[in-house]
Amino acid sequence: MIVVVMLCAAMIKPAWNLFQTYRIAGQTKQRLYAAQAVNWTLERRVKRARSEATLRREARRQGMILPGEQAWVVNGIK
Repeated sequence: MIVVVMLCAAMIKPAWNLFQTYRIAGQTKQRLYAAQAVNWTLERRVKRARSEATLRREARRQGMILPGEQAWVVNGIK
């Protein structure tokens, strides 16, 4: 009887460690899925930002012109 009690007592810590590991793994998976969702969103934004239309629009917004074009400055417009 004492041997059985000692064996059960010896199994408490490994069982507790197994439970903790399982719980932490679940939390880690949730954090991984959240990070993957953010990463997917950022990858889409980068892909859109690298498109030809976006690059042209941003260049125009910054005042750049295409080769062969003539730049005009209009004063007095509010």
